[in-house]
Amino acid sequence: MRQLTQGDYDEHSIDWSPDGKQLVFASNREPNQDEFFNYDLFTLQLADNSIHRLTATEFNELRSAMVAGRQIIVYRGTRRGLTDRETTMERHTCLDY
Repeated sequence: MRQLTQGDYDEHSIDWSPDGKQLVFASNREPNQDEFFNYDLFTLQLADNSIHRLTATEFNELRSAMVAGRQIIVYRGTRRGLTDRETTMERHTCLDY
């Protein structure tokens, strides 16, 4: 067992790539994450623990999943701005990786 991420972040919506070489996850890496509920998607390469940001929006991306046989990540996301505090409906989106 080994820790894959560092820092004071809440990572969730974790999914393995079909080849088992990387993970996709959602994380709020805003400077003041208690005030701004803003999750983006990241991948983590298991070979070297490198993390790559996939999204950088004012919306919330979450519940990600990698699609077997294709280089596509499916996820849900909100349509609200970064400073909005009310919740909104979620929608499905695809992202090539």
